Amino acid sequence: MHKVHVEALSGAIAGKLRLLGLSETHIHDVVDGLIVPSLRGVDTHGFRLFSTYLSELEGGRSKAKPNIQIDRVLPALAQMDADGALGIVAGSEAVRLLMEMASEQGIAAVFVKNSNHFGAASNYSLKAAKAGFMTFCCSNADALVAPFNGDKALFGTNPMSFAVTTDKDAFCLDMATSQVSYSKVKQHLKQSMPVHCSWAIEDASAASGIRALLPLGGYKGQGLAAMVSILAGLLNGAPDDEHMAHFYAEPFDTPNNVGHFLFAINHRALMSASEFDARLERFLDSIRATAPRGSEPVRVAGDLERDTQESREKEGIPLSEEEYQLYLRLQREVQ
Repeated sequence: MHKVHVEALSGAIAGKLRLLGLSETHIHDVVDGLIVPSLRGVDTHGFRLFSTYLSELEGGRSKAKPNIQIDRVLPALAQMDADGALGIVAGSEAVRLLMEMASEQGIAAVFVKNSNHFGAASNYSLKAAKAGFMTFCCSNADALVAPFNGDKALFGTNPMSFAVTTDKDAFCLDMATSQVSYSKVKQHLKQSMPVHCSWAIEDASAASGIRALLPLGGYKGQGLAAMVSILAGLLNGAPDDEHMAHFYAEPFDTPNNVGHFLFAINHRALMSASEFDARLERFLDSIRATAPRGSEPVRVAGDLERDTQESREKEGIPLSEEEYQLYLRLQREVQ
């Protein structure tokens, strides 16, 4: 395992994107959208995704210079046509619009269509939360998850995230509606690690080694996946999850038409910042103060990621051999 400091890894990513013609704003969006998850320990959605995003750009699935269109249908409601942008670019543009609208109206919703895989959902919820908004976002995805009691993939992993922060604390939930992410299963198979029977339906005849992932919590996960498909997919005019091109499938020249949904509340319009912050911090601390059953402390969503970020900001981001070789290649290309 190799460790690379944030500045060096960020510079390599930015340099490559600059060669591909992205604007400086969008370069910053992509760098931030890959580095922050890596810092927070969400390695499946950090730098590891960059090789696939490069394939999307070079193959034509994602556009380096998209013509993003915004239709503000109501003061607090907008739809964005991402025009095949990288998903991180589309999500970043959407969250900027979301914050602008929520500042004006107190509440806002943005629907994004014609996008691509947008990385970690917490990139967007946490960004808006730090700006003072209680935020929810979700995205549909290509079918990888079987419905409860089903034997084939019908739903995407359909991730969602909810975040709210104070000056001192944060709650940041980021989860797939599958038992685990496809990236995690793929990582286990690649490293010849066992795949838990509650994670997926294994299939030796399938190229990936699995027939489908299993939904989180059985029928409850199926319900959450369907909810995301309705919000981010159906209402956006996107294809059903089972009819979308697979994120990792070659050639990378087929539009995915991924849909996203973002929602924000200016909660400080309902309660003073000082009162809300005190109530939230007290609530989160009461959860952490719960007596543990074992040696591990009780945490709230985002605690582990925050601790990991503090460590990695000092020590660097760990990369696998394959990721490290990509980093070295990027350095050579941008010199």
